[in-house]
Amino acid sequence: MTMVDRARMRADRRTSDLEASRRPSQPAAPGDGRLVDLSLSDFAGQVGEPRPRAGGGSVAAFAGAMAAALVDMVCQLTVASEGGDGGPSSSCAAVEELRAKLLRAVDADTESYRQVIAASRLPVDTRERAAARDAALAAARLHAAEVPLQAAATCLEVLDLVRDLRDGYYAPAASELAVAVHAAMTCVHGGAVDVEVNLKHLDDGPAVMQMRRRSEEIVSSAGDAFAELWPALRDAAADPRG
Repeated sequence: MTMVDRARMRADRRTSDLEASRRPSQPAAPGDGRLVDLSLSDFAGQVGEPRPRAGGGSVAAFAGAMAAALVDMVCQLTVASEGGDGGPSSSCAAVEELRAKLLRAVDADTESYRQVIAASRLPVDTRERAAARDAALAAARLHAAEVPLQAAATCLEVLDLVRDLRDGYYAPAASELAVAVHAAMTCVHGGAVDVEVNLKHLDDGPAVMQMRRRSEEIVSSAGDAFAELWPALRDAAADPRG
């Protein structure tokens, strides 16, 4: 367990003690429910708290969801500008699904971290219990790596949709697509970091090696997409004719 994990565990225990001491009339904290149900202000507040409710993985997934939302907006504007015929209508439907998947990942990341913490607190007072705790912790770590890996893979799909749109989108929205590719890359890179944060605690078995390879493939493919898309979108956004 890393120093950050231990610090967050200590902060979580302090927070639990504080919450237990509340009077019944005191309202619940904004982070007691799903992160995706919070206002932007409350979400930012939860990110700033030293407790396992919103960390880097949740922020990366949310950045990906915002990338998908921007692409969705450009899809809708493009369809409207074309009178609703042909064009990116299929991309609009696809990106809505990707956005929903990334929003689910915001809370899934937090839940996977809680599972890691719960497994780390299992008793180790006998050899059998210690072995069971180690197995549970390894399984939780593997799952905690899978969540950001899937988020990163989803953001790669978002970048692919931007590629599909690039030659036929609503021109005044070039800057929205430019921001979208940057936000998608935040999700990809953040996801890759969180994958490694969890896998580094595990033995290099087949599952771990496969996840590492997949993470590297996603980062490489996303980097190629960004190198292709960003200069074109940046120049299109700056074009006075747009």
